[in-house]
Amino acid sequence: MNDSTKAQSNWRNGITTLIVIALLPLGLHVLTQQPVEPVFGGDSNRHVMTSVFFRDFLTDADFTDPKGYAERYYEQYPALGLLIWPPLFHGVCGVMMCFLGTSVSVARLLVALSLVSSAWCVYRFTHRIADKQLAMLTTIVFATMPIIFQYGRDVMLEMPAMALILLSVDQFDLWSMTHRPRNLYLAALSASLAALTRFDAAVLLPFYATVLVFRGGWTSLLNRHTVIAVSASLCITGPVYLLIAKEMGKLHVQQATESVGGSIDGSVNGFMAFKNLWFYPSSMGEQTGWIVSAVAVLGLILVLRASDKKKYATLLGLVIATYITFTPLAEQRARHGIYWLPSVAFFAAFATDAVARFLSRTRGWSPLLTTAGAYAALLSTTATAAMYEPTYRVVGYREAAEFVLEHTEPGDAVFFDGWWDGNFTYFMRHLDPTRSRRVLRGDRILYDFTCIPTTNFESFAESDSEMLKLITDAAPRYVVLEYPQFYMHIEKAEQLRRLVHSCPAQFEPVTTVSVDCSIRQFCQFELQIFRFHPAPAGPL
Repeated sequence: MNDSTKAQSNWRNGITTLIVIALLPLGLHVLTQQPVEPVFGGDSNRHVMTSVFFRDFLTDADFTDPKGYAERYYEQYPALGLLIWPPLFHGVCGVMMCFLGTSVSVARLLVALSLVSSAWCVYRFTHRIADKQLAMLTTIVFATMPIIFQYGRDVMLEMPAMALILLSVDQFDLWSMTHRPRNLYLAALSASLAALTRFDAAVLLPFYATVLVFRGGWTSLLNRHTVIAVSASLCITGPVYLLIAKEMGKLHVQQATESVGGSIDGSVNGFMAFKNLWFYPSSMGEQTGWIVSAVAVLGLILVLRASDKKKYATLLGLVIATYITFTPLAEQRARHGIYWLPSVAFFAAFATDAVARFLSRTRGWSPLLTTAGAYAALLSTTATAAMYEPTYRVVGYREAAEFVLEHTEPGDAVFFDGWWDGNFTYFMRHLDPTRSRRVLRGDRILYDFTCIPTTNFESFAESDSEMLKLITDAAPRYVVLEYPQFYMHIEKAEQLRRLVHSCPAQFEPVTTVSVDCSIRQFCQFELQIFRFHPAPAGPL
């Protein structure tokens, strides 16, 4: 076989492997996907809406005053995540929306591609230390882990960040073995892009250091290529991070040291809190399922007993880097620790393969059938857990937006109060290509807080008359309320609902839209729509 034929064969094998790796997780997504609006907490709809913002910014081509454009846009559609998150995902998605439209499906497509890219990187760096079968098993286990599967179908930044972080991991792994400048440059570039996607890219710094501890090669960094790579990374990320620090730095410091999103277990969050030490190890069951976690622990023990730990430097580096990066932070969430899951998947696959070989050798079982059975058992465990993972299925906000758009005129404003204001705002923009209406948020006009009501809460109206005056001054044509409140009761929001229901002359009931919500811990609720009539002068 000549070099040309061999290259073609390798290319075909690579394409075939990629297709196999992609088919199972994407097939499971197709089987379990249901019609759903962009709701995953409060973040998902803001990621979509921020992407729409970039699309509109590019098509309007108002490049002379980008800050002014963003401020005007936010006043019309107050559901953006600018500077709360780095902008790369939203920018790329916005470019795609220029050609494919403003549907949430565009953002979901980008997330799905990120999942496939992540899986491909996992295959690449595990195939360097294991045979093809074990590398493919690792990759498919990784792609079908419950938390990976979940964040591969919802519009969140975890998968796009994962794809770029693992690309940097893959290239640095190659560089640490070959010291080719090309791999160092690609590792630096993908790390920079990851940092422009999500702050979690900080995990790469301890990862690089850990790999160098295991494999050596510190002196290989003392050259002009390292200087160029680091300088280029700083030039790419520096301006964006300086802007974020200037405009939102205080919020991000508070998030790291106090967690503006609150605590899962109800205890006080804190930077370097003692309870943080065991959070991420104890969250592995949520991330992968307890069976896979237990098998992975066995695999880790086998790897640590290996004589050549340098061989597993990348996998051990991901575990160590993930733990030391996220454990000190005040906000503890299982989704922050996903960057060690390629290693967990490999450890589980490695242990499964070792057990299959042990049984085949000691029991005289068929090696092929024993290995196939062990692999199938591991895959069925993760795939089944992924398929039955509870999903965020929320439907109803589109119908409410359609009603409001049908019964308003260009230039009208709509007042909305509720947790998923971003979902309603997205549909007010998506269904109105003329961009001729404006959304008003109750938690900007009547009260304000950061992320949850217990953080930085402010009230702008104490009495009902003050509240009514603020609404009248805002001059909405319609008022839309989530009723009843289904998450984190806010007394000021409840006061608003009592006011609206007690003043039918000002708030004329028009219709209600039932919300289909699959989230078990939330009560049934609806969207109530009122036509607003300004109150006459005088006391309420």
